[in-house]
Amino acid sequence: MKTAHVYHLCDIILGGIALLFSAATFAFALLGVDDLPTDVRSESHAHHVAELCPHLPANEQPECLAWLRQGGRRG
Repeated sequence: MKTAHVYHLCDIILGGIALLFSAATFAFALLGVDDLPTDVRSESHAHHVAELCPHLPANEQPECLAWLRQGGRRG
């Protein structure tokens, strides 16, 4: 004897919502959208750049250091 699977409308709706949420999360991850506050990203990025400045070619070092003096903001 076969067992009948009964899917209720509520189960289908909840499954659809879960699928949409997963797809949206995956899309945001692919697009590189991150939810870190801007100041945290800027601070860590500036620290990373400060470590790289001495290793840049001599003609790029002044621009790197000027960028750091401006607080790591795009001009």
